[in-house]
Amino acid sequence: MASDLQTTHTRAWLRIARRELAGGLGGFWIFLACLALGAWAIAAAGSITASYNRGLDQQAHELLGGDAAVTLSQREATPEERAWLDERGTVTEAAQVDLMGRAPGKTIQIDVRGIDDKFPLVGKFVFDSEISIRQALEKRGERWGIAASSSLLKELNVKVGDQISLGDIPVEVRALLMREPDRIGEPGMFEPRAILSVDALREVGAMQPGQLFRTAYRIVLNPETAATFEQDLNATWESAGLRYRGPDDAVDGLRGLLDMLNTFMTVIGISALVAGGVGVAQATSSFLETRVDSIAALKALGADAGTIRAAYGLQLGVLAGVGALAGVALGAASPWLLQVIAGSAIPLPSDISIFPLPLLKAFVLTMLAAAVFAVPPLGRARATRPAALFRREGGEAMGPVPTFERVLAIIAAALLVIVATLGSARPLVTLGLLFGAAIAYLILVGAAVLVKRLARQSAKGARGYLRLVLANLGGPGSLAPVVAPALGLGLSLMTLVAVVQTNLLGQLKDTAPANAPSVIFRAIPHAEIDAFDALMKEQGVAIDDPKSYRRAPVLLGRVITLKGEKLDEASVPRVTQRSSRGTEASSSFSPL
Repeated sequence: MASDLQTTHTRAWLRIARRELAGGLGGFWIFLACLALGAWAIAAAGSITASYNRGLDQQAHELLGGDAAVTLSQREATPEERAWLDERGTVTEAAQVDLMGRAPGKTIQIDVRGIDDKFPLVGKFVFDSEISIRQALEKRGERWGIAASSSLLKELNVKVGDQISLGDIPVEVRALLMREPDRIGEPGMFEPRAILSVDALREVGAMQPGQLFRTAYRIVLNPETAATFEQDLNATWESAGLRYRGPDDAVDGLRGLLDMLNTFMTVIGISALVAGGVGVAQATSSFLETRVDSIAALKALGADAGTIRAAYGLQLGVLAGVGALAGVALGAASPWLLQVIAGSAIPLPSDISIFPLPLLKAFVLTMLAAAVFAVPPLGRARATRPAALFRREGGEAMGPVPTFERVLAIIAAALLVIVATLGSARPLVTLGLLFGAAIAYLILVGAAVLVKRLARQSAKGARGYLRLVLANLGGPGSLAPVVAPALGLGLSLMTLVAVVQTNLLGQLKDTAPANAPSVIFRAIPHAEIDAFDALMKEQGVAIDDPKSYRRAPVLLGRVITLKGEKLDEASVPRVTQRSSRGTEASSSFSPL
């Protein structure tokens, strides 16, 4: 008997929901648009990030230049270290150093890469002509050969076949560098770049102790040493400054950047859902207001609160699902749209496909956001007495939100925060941004309620149109609690983007150029300081004016202990790892 009664109730609310849905989507287009836009932003962020991460995974060994990379700063590997590496696979060496490039009438700083005869182990260089890397870099007479980026040729106003100088190295440009096997993007896109033999750097002393350079050893590991290479390296050379990089971090820091962008885009999508959630609540309330008579009739005929909740909850759930699926579909197509729009402007490797996990995350977050904002109006409708529905007592047909629906909305909000946080690559950042958005939302709602009360009080002493305006603003059905949070959050997002952009561009265009020096000289030998000062004075530089000329000693070193305890590099935050790795971070000081 109980089973038959339950079946009858189920059929009843399913029939009601089907008939309501058959009546069309009048008033629900805003409902759908609010949910679809938020779902699109979240799904697009996840899908685009996943496509780039998969592309990096597929090209990880080529971008790394082997199975593993070991880097050093301000020195080459000792004979013992190099022998240890050679025992574990095929090794190639590359050095990175900045040198001044000089051509007749032109002088610029150039990012120079010195490579040995085995480089590259994976992939290949691409030049503008059919020339091998060995032919391009070999020494002919007194001049070494280089492969140069197009930006170098443009800045120095030279062409292939011309002769220039890199520091103290006389070189000949023998090839235009089109692509490097372990680099992303066009060579020299950030600064002029040149490839030459590492022997040329050694010949002029550019890789002696005290010089500013970085050395990287790429390794194709032997099968028997590959599995334990990282552990063996750290155990054997932990205190020597050798730093390991594997295929998971083939492009140093790029995955972290992608994860951060994904996090912020996801939070923006959730914020859009929160801002649009006000529209969801208003659309739901407006829809249920138009169904007041139907709900009253159903309750008068014996329909209980559960039947009303199930019938209209199913309808709202189906519509929310349609909006979420529309946004998810657009998000799934976003990697293809980005490729069509941006083309080669984004030089990252990608593998465009359908990625279920970010799409599922977007769908779940959207449905939870819909529940947060749609459940309270639904509860107000199902809990209102039939007599009040017919008579529209007090100017409002629906009563307060019942406790059950209030608890459901709170649970949905908590689940939204949990899913967004646990599904983020940076949970603390996501949690902090969501907390800020929630605080902003509550402040805006509180301000709207305060304005409503003030308007109600002020309307008593007003006259004419002002009284009408204040009465509508402070009376039943006021849109202040609806409009204020929606507009406030939307304007907050727009203001945030505008402020960040303005400050960033201001730093790049105004602050940095105003405070940055015109020319920087570094690695000046101590024995030539007086001669250098005299040269600057001859060129008209006021060497006694600290606003025009500053010179200070530079101390290079690596932090190995902190407060008497040995420093564990793995526990050092990424932003401060330069000091523990001994890279080109340095300390400058003035004598007392």
